[in-house]
Amino acid sequence: MIQAAKLFNNNVKYYGFDLFEDFFKKKNILKNEFSKKPENLNFIKNKLNKFCDVKLYKGYTKKTLPVFLRKKIKPDLVFIDGGHSVKTIKSDWNFIRKIIHNKTIVIFDDYYSNANNIVNKFGCNKIINNLGTNYKYSILPLTDEILFGGRKILLNFAKVSNIVKT
Repeated sequence: MIQAAKLFNNNVKYYGFDLFEDFFKKKNILKNEFSKKPENLNFIKNKLNKFCDVKLYKGYTKKTLPVFLRKKIKPDLVFIDGGHSVKTIKSDWNFIRKIIHNKTIVIFDDYYSNANNIVNKFGCNKIINNLGTNYKYSILPLTDEILFGGRKILLNFAKVSNIVKT
């Protein structure tokens, strides 16, 4: 994504939010968030610093995003793909929507196109399907698939854009 963004603007700034190694301090987080184990902060920072200016925030986004919001940075692109519980995704969206502008594109990972049995607990489906009239969204083509309970689940991105000022 950084390399693609640099085709349009060479002055890319990347802000990342994750638990990084703190992920391992909390029991059951892998199960509760339907997540993968993350790399540590220094590994990610060293990898991304090769491409652009990077600022990483370690911790739960319910604590780190309010700190970030005080900086009044207006991002052009937001990619929401941390925790996968509806509760975490909804919290991230509620913070992020306070700082996006009319041309911001927000991409949500984990829109489950064939998994009605888990969308009440995981994925962004509930958030996307309840955006209201201030936002337009589209479900992007298939991006991945996972096995859950012996069943193949299809994953898509959901793109939110064209914010209407109220």
